[in-house]
Amino acid sequence: FKETLNFVNSGMQAGYSIENAFTEAYRDMMQYYGNESVMVKELFIIKTGLRNNEELEKLIEDFGNRSGIEDVCDFAGILVIGKQSGGNLERIFYNSISVIEEKMTVKQDIQLLIASKKLESDIMCIIPFFIILYVDFTSRGYFDVLYTTTAGRILMTICLIIYLTAVLFARRITEIEV
Repeated sequence: FKETLNFVNSGMQAGYSIENAFTEAYRDMMQYYGNESVMVKELFIIKTGLRNNEELEKLIEDFGNRSGIEDVCDFAGILVIGKQSGGNLERIFYNSISVIEEKMTVKQDIQLLIASKKLESDIMCIIPFFIILYVDFTSRGYFDVLYTTTAGRILMTICLIIYLTAVLFARRITEIEV
């Protein structure tokens, strides 16, 4: 959607009306992404609607409802207000593109942070096993007290429960939807 707004904005800067700018954006998007692109198909619907004298605002609002993309719905509302108030549509497009780019950047940053924390969590979940294997391999009999006596078994069972609880918390924390 952001690329479409960039193409429409370029068309408006070239002197096209907003309706004609969407038609030109359809041609440009078709060259870049081909007929199978979802956005090209939506622009075709908008272009066809404009040919049938439907209002651009209604067409974009319908697109927003079909796609479920929040930015498209917001943009449709902004476009309605901008056209009704006679606002500077080029400026509105520029601001809308800036906001959408900023939202995408923030979303990508959050996803990157979550992915890095998930990897860190996975590594931290595996490390105790390697420590136990290392100590058991280098110091035979060191853990015998923990696995052969009643007190050792109780202690290790409690440690296992704490470990599994920590793993579950780590999984829940890193499975955040952005």
